[in-house]
Amino acid sequence: MPKVTEGSVVSQTGRSAGSRPPRVLVFRVDDGLFALHIDWVEAMYPRLSLQPHTVEDEGRNATFVFPGGDPALVLDLRDAFAVSAQMGTAERPELLVVRAPGFLLALPVDSCVGIREVDLEAQPPIPSALVRDGGLPVAYFVALEGRPMVLLDPGHLLETREREALVPLMHKACTSDDDARRGEGLWREICARPSESNLRAYASACSRAGRSKAASAARTVMRHLEQLAAQRSRNGAGDAFDLDTMATTTLAGAETRVPPQERFLRELICLANEKSTGELIVPQGDGAEESRVFLAGGRVVQAHHRAERGSDAFKRILGDFPEHFYFVETISETSEQQISDSTAALLVETLAALGRSPLARRQRPFPRSSNG
Repeated sequence: MPKVTEGSVVSQTGRSAGSRPPRVLVFRVDDGLFALHIDWVEAMYPRLSLQPHTVEDEGRNATFVFPGGDPALVLDLRDAFAVSAQMGTAERPELLVVRAPGFLLALPVDSCVGIREVDLEAQPPIPSALVRDGGLPVAYFVALEGRPMVLLDPGHLLETREREALVPLMHKACTSDDDARRGEGLWREICARPSESNLRAYASACSRAGRSKAASAARTVMRHLEQLAAQRSRNGAGDAFDLDTMATTTLAGAETRVPPQERFLRELICLANEKSTGELIVPQGDGAEESRVFLAGGRVVQAHHRAERGSDAFKRILGDFPEHFYFVETISETSEQQISDSTAALLVETLAALGRSPLARRQRPFPRSSNG
């Protein structure tokens, strides 16, 4: 059986506590009680509050989160104890961030029990049979209020060579996190004052950060903007677009038809560019009330689709990729304005949520409302 080794978590715990029993943070994973000496613990976060960054390099992959801006490797205790093959994986609501050699660890846990004192002199800890780095135990078994508990040593949950192999992935994750932060800043710009430059930069940042759906959505909007700019240059800056112009595009110098399912998207972008005010109306084939998108100065400010209003209604309309619609220009703006973000931001957000471009249409992305 492995021995309590000099420099292990138990020997450190005994020294740091002095005459008072050491204090540990106790938490639950599955049906078991686990603990870490309080000096190792950084913080606990709701899992959904930390954006995960999964990176891959030479066949190896890892997931990092960035609490406080520092990288922390997400390490499931089932993996640390080599039981994932038998028990599978599980989603846990909390991440416990702890210090470890090389980089922080983020341990998924079910709940926190609290801080307790453990008298290691009254009950000598039993080293686990699972060891790392040539014989150092991964954990020790103790008792808490009559129940067995596992006292973890975060310094040996991973082999030294495993930590070293993960360093390139950590650097890659840091780059991904930087791109994600840059994308968040660019998104705020797009919501307020969209431009070709911030849309292009946003698509690149999302692509590097692994957000392929957002990157693809931004590029789809960019593609239409560029094609409309080319058409406007050919037709003359003062010429307005009509549906015949909307139905064509230029690829490699040759004029071709825009696919019918993309014409609604193209019309919205055109109306935004022209700063139009009015209603884009979509007839419903089942005899229901027409769906409407309201624009004010080129900005989508409201949408109606059956019983829904606002951005949800807009997503339903765009998600259907309508092929038949018409625009009615009005002098005054609608009084009900629920959508505040720019039209470009609304289009990118909706296309990213759909997860595909209009050309990849296979099935209805949203279920029909109960009254339709």
